[in-house]
Amino acid sequence: MSSIYTYNDYLRDLLKDAPCILAYDTAADYMGLWSGSMNPLTAKIYVCKPPHIEGTTEYLIPSFETVEHENRLAVEKAKKIAAELETLRQGF
Repeated sequence: MSSIYTYNDYLRDLLKDAPCILAYDTAADYMGLWSGSMNPLTAKIYVCKPPHIEGTTEYLIPSFETVEHENRLAVEKAKKIAAELETLRQGF
């Protein structure tokens, strides 16, 4: 029996010990809101201290609290848009 190694599995393995928040298209890919990364060569992450993980592009931020607060509504809006697009797709 073969198993499929998904992008989500890859991200979990890559970032399992890294305190980070997924960023940009990496987050959208992970949540299933986007079907393909703009730059699939690296996972984009927000970090407070760079862990220097090969295979990532790290964006240094002062606090995780900032990202959570700024992006919470954007994530909910993206989920709503994705649901609306799926409804439209089913109508065709």
